[in-house]
Amino acid sequence: MKPHAIVAVIGSLWLLHRRWQHSSSKAKQEQPSQPTALQHATSVIAHSGTNANLAQPPPPIPAAALTSGTISVQAVKPMLGAVLQWIFLILLGAAMSLTAVKGAWDVFAVLVAAAGVQLGGQLARGMSGSSRRSSSSPRVARGSSSASSQPRSAAASQEPSTAALSWPPVPPPSPDPRLQGVWVKDPSRSEPMDEAIAAMRLNGLVRSAVRLIRGLELDVRGGRFNMAIFSVIAWFKVRESYGLDGGVGQYNRRDLRRGKHSGSVAVQPDGSLLLSLTWGEPLPGSGTDHFAVVSAASSAAAAAGGAAAASGGGGGGGGGGEEWASGAARVVPPPSLPAAAAAAEGDLLVVTSTLQLLAGPASGRTITYRTVYVRVGGRGGGGGRQQQQNNNSQLQSQQATLTPPQQQQQGLIQRPQTPEQLPQPQQLMLLSQAQQDTRQQQNELGAGTGEDGSG
Repeated sequence: MKPHAIVAVIGSLWLLHRRWQHSSSKAKQEQPSQPTALQHATSVIAHSGTNANLAQPPPPIPAAALTSGTISVQAVKPMLGAVLQWIFLILLGAAMSLTAVKGAWDVFAVLVAAAGVQLGGQLARGMSGSSRRSSSSPRVARGSSSASSQPRSAAASQEPSTAALSWPPVPPPSPDPRLQGVWVKDPSRSEPMDEAIAAMRLNGLVRSAVRLIRGLELDVRGGRFNMAIFSVIAWFKVRESYGLDGGVGQYNRRDLRRGKHSGSVAVQPDGSLLLSLTWGEPLPGSGTDHFAVVSAASSAAAAAGGAAAASGGGGGGGGGGEEWASGAARVVPPPSLPAAAAAAEGDLLVVTSTLQLLAGPASGRTITYRTVYVRVGGRGGGGGRQQQQNNNSQLQSQQATLTPPQQQQQGLIQRPQTPEQLPQPQQLMLLSQAQQDTRQQQNELGAGTGEDGSG
C-alpha cells in the first residue's frame, strides 16, 4: 500500500510543479511594457528633485500606465482562477493519497482519471493561448497595412479624376511683333487734338510742341513696352517703359505740369497694346492709348473703299465738295488684326487715345481722338536718334515733293494747313511766336503761368 501512496503523492507534486511553471510563464508574457502609475510618479518626483528647468512641466502620465495601475475585474479573474486551481490540485493529491492508503483502488482510479483530465485541459489551454498570441500579431500587421493602404488607394483613385478635370495652363497673349519699329505721323489721316488740348489747358508753348510731334519709336522686345515720342522741338522728349506683365510705372506728366502719372500696359487678345494712365492734381484725370497695327492690304482696301465712297458722294449733288471744303480728316478704321501677319512698309499704326478729366469744364466727359502713323525705315526698332532724324527728313522731303493732285491720287485728303504740315522754317517761326505770346501772357498776369502753366 505504501508504494501506491508514494506514487500518488509524487504525481500530485508533479502536477503542482507543472501548474506553477505554467502560471509563471504566463505572468512573464503578460507583463505590461508601459510603466505603471507608481513608477511614473516616482520618475516625476525624481525629475522635480533635479536641477531641471522648473518652467518645464513634468511629462504626462501615459494612458497605458493609468490603465495598468487600476485594479479591474479582468485582472482579478485570472488570479482567482489560479488560486482555485492550486486548491483543487492539493485536494486531489490528498484524496489520491488517502485512497491509496485505504486500498480503495476504484476511487483511486477515478481520481487519477480526474487528474489526467485536468492536466490535459491545462495543456490544451496553454497550447491554444500560445497559438492565439502568435496569430494575433500578423493579423494586426495585416490590419495596419490595409488601413495604411486605404488612404493611398483613395488618393490614387482621386488623382486620375483631378488630372482629368485640370485644364492645361493658357499662355498669356503676346504683343504683335509688327508694333516694333519707327512710325511717323500721317497728319492727313489723323484726327485733330484741339479738343483734348483745350481740355488740358495747355499754354502756347506746350501746345505747339504737342502739335509738332513727328512720330513714335516702339520696342516690344524683352517683355517690355518701350515708347519714345520724338518731335521737331528738341527739348520735348517723352520716353516711357512699361512691363508687359501689367506692372505699374511712373513718369513725368506729358503736359509738363508738376507731378507724375502712373501707367500700365495690358496685352490684348489680338496682340494690340492698351496703355492706361492716371494722374492727380492739378487737373486730375485718366486716359488710355490703344496701339494697333493695320496691315498694308487692309489699309489699301479701306483706301479704295473710301475713294469709291467719295466719288459716289461727289456725283450725288456736291456733298463731297462740302466735305473737302470743310477740311475734315478721313481716318482709316482699324480692321481685325491678323495674328501671324508679317511687318510691311505699308502698315499703319492706329493709336486711339481717350481722355477723361475729373475737374474743370470738361470733367466727366470722355474725349476720344485717333492718330495714324506710317512705318518708315527698317522693320526693327532701335534705330536711335539718327534714324529718327533720317525719318523726319525723309518725310519732309516726300511731303515737299508731292503736289496736291498727286496727294489726291494717293488717297490723301487735303485739309487746311496745320503746324504739322508747314515747312520746318515756318514751324520754327511759329514756335518763336508762341514763345513770345507766352512771355506776354506771363507779363500781363505778373505771376507765372498759374493753373494754365507748364509746371
